[in-house]
Amino acid sequence: MHDLVIKNDDLVLATHGRGFWVLDDISPIRQHTDQLKNESAHLFTPAVGIRSQYSHSRRKSKTAGENPPPGAVIYYQVKEQTEET
Repeated sequence: MHDLVIKNDDLVLATHGRGFWVLDDISPIRQHTDQLKNESAHLFTPAVGIRSQYSHSRRKSKTAGENPPPGAVIYYQVKEQTEET
């Protein structure tokens, strides 16, 4: 690892081998408290949403990274696993 930085709400890590990694949206980590272990369920405050329109290109570069899915991303924590139906 060569460098580690938090930019806005993303964690960015760079290596000596010209690679870099981005962990998108660390806001749930920032919102984590010791009180969460006592809650049966918790909804983290979502990030500010930006409404936009863009066209999907059919050409995809082999070196392009994956973008987050369109729409809102909502993080939550449930203490106990529920039974799937």
